[in-house]
This record gives sequence, C-alpha cells and structure tokens, in this order.
Amino acid sequence: MKPHRLFSIAEIVARIEQVAVGLEVHGSSHETGVAQTSFSYSEHPNSIVLTANHGWLQRAVENDAVSLIITTPRVAKLKSEAFPKPLLLCQNPDEVYYVLHNSAIHAESYDLSTTETSGEHHIDHTADIHPSVVLEGNIVIGEQVKVGPFCYLRGPIEIGAGTTIHA
Repeated sequence: MKPHRLFSIAEIVARIEQVAVGLEVHGSSHETGVAQTSFSYSEHPNSIVLTANHGWLQRAVENDAVSLIITTPRVAKLKSEAFPKPLLLCQNPDEVYYVLHNSAIHAESYDLSTTETSGEHHIDHTADIHPSVVLEGNIVIGEQVKVGPFCYLRGPIEIGAGTTIHA
C-alpha cells in the first residue's frame, strides 16, 4: 500500500517539539518523507523508527525503508550532515516516538477508513478498529471484531468474527 501523503522533517518536528527534551535535528538536508512509525527492521517504506542502542541504529541505517531515526545523542555519537539518514536526537526519544505514534500519522498518510485498501485488507463494516491501529500486509477482519488502541497487526492474518484484541 502506497501512502497518499508524506510528512516532512519539519512537520514531524512540529508534532514533537513540545515533548522532546533537548531536541536536535541533524541531516535535515536529506530529502525524505515519513508515512508511519515502525521498527528498524520494517519493510514499510517511509518509516520513522526509534533506536535505543547501536545495534538498532545500525540496522535502521542499513534499511532502505527507514526515512528518519529518533535516538539519543549518546546512541548516535555521530551528529553531522554526513550521517546517511536524518536524525532527531533528544533525551527522551521513547516518549517522543510514542507521542508521534499515538498521533496516528499513519492514519493521515494512508486511507485506512475504507473497508478494503489496495486489495491488502478486508475489514468487515461491523468491525470496530481504533484509529491508532497499524495494519501491515494481507489482513482479513471479520464481523463484530474489536481492535483496541495501539495494536499492530501484521499479515498475512485472518481475525475471526467476534474477536477482541487489546495491546
């Protein structure tokens, strides 16, 4: 599924600057766009990821799907325009990442309101899916299914009628 909207680094910064402690932006000259929060190993293009250690940072740098990295200055060590990807450095990257995730940028980047999106998802019209839910891959959601806030569903998966999922 291709996003219909990408967020610029400046737009991402505007969403987090009130909660980020000691925010520094490095590599803003990189042309990039962000569609959703994800993980360092994600295959979803245009992802912003949280890296809590050097291993995850290296994996994010090597992953072409990652567009923007949130971490601490201690983890990043190298803070220059020569770094291969843009970095958002702050003292509370996990809180910043979750604020960004909970703002549901993916819901603005992708049209998740339809019952079927690009042939990848089929969501029954009686299902109750919280707007913060992330859907990835081939997913079928049956009648009267309830998926609560902050859930991440990765297909291929079929969720049967009457199922309730909590994070």
